[in-house]
Amino acid sequence: ACDLHNIDHAPLARSIGCEGIPVGQPRPVEPGVQTALASNKPTVVDVRTSLSETFAKVTSPLVGERG
Repeated sequence: ACDLHNIDHAPLARSIGCEGIPVGQPRPVEPGVQTALASNKPTVVDVRTSLSETFAKVTSPLVGERG
């Protein structure tokens, strides 16, 4: 894991020739996903979430277990 700070991935994707769709409150996710699926280009759907959550806090404790 790494701390990327508040990067705006949509314009970054567009800068390399992909589609970039920012999604966050209050914009719903579904229209962004529908636009991505209809695109003829690789597409990044940048879903903005809370910056107070971390990967460690939202990852299941089962991730490290091997069966």
